[in-house]
Amino acid sequence: MSGIVGRMFREFALTLTIAVVVSAVISLTLTPMMAARILRQPRHARRGPMAVADRAMERVIEAYRRSLVWVVDRVALMLGVTVVTLAATIALYIVIPKAFCRRRIAGSSPPSSRRSRRPRSMPCARRRR
Repeated sequence: MSGIVGRMFREFALTLTIAVVVSAVISLTLTPMMAARILRQPRHARRGPMAVADRAMERVIEAYRRSLVWVVDRVALMLGVTVVTLAATIALYIVIPKAFCRRRIAGSSPPSSRRSRRPRSMPCARRRR
């Protein structure tokens, strides 16, 4: 792509690429190491804030286990939810406009011929007002 749209997508693509690479490095190195240190069984019973955190984490894990069992027991329902979500995504892709700016109405003068104090870099902003 060329022009302002191409520049925006190029910068966005670079940002996403860097974010994915950094996320992959962290998820493959730092996260397993931290989980191994934090989740190992303590040699003695914890006291204070760590005991409270342990009990809270146990409740979260139990709630997750119950929700996972509920979902696995309802495979047909989850398949239906997945199909509906996919259909909604496709419908929205078709309906939502994909153009960066609306096309000029036939007969109107081009943005460069108007005398305006607004910056010329965003012709769409002028038409929306």
